[in-house]
Amino acid sequence: MMNNHRDRIVTFLKTVLRPSASLDQLQDHDNLVQTGYIDSLAMLEIVAFLESEFAVDFSESGVNPVDLESVDAMLALLARHQAASASH
Repeated sequence: MMNNHRDRIVTFLKTVLRPSASLDQLQDHDNLVQTGYIDSLAMLEIVAFLESEFAVDFSESGVNPVDLESVDAMLALLARHQAASASH
């Protein structure tokens, strides 16, 4: 299931990339901001995407920017939220 999540995240990232960026060389652990793939505005768009696409609500917990730094970090964030939802 996480592989499907990864594919959906990468597909979305293609829509918010800086114009000069390409995901051809992207590794799941790459820091998206430091490597120049996205800017801070894209981080907000990523939060909105994760909320709508994966039915995650960050309104109470907020989002640590570190959790959006890479594809791996986003997958871990989703896994934590799904685990928390399952335990309630």
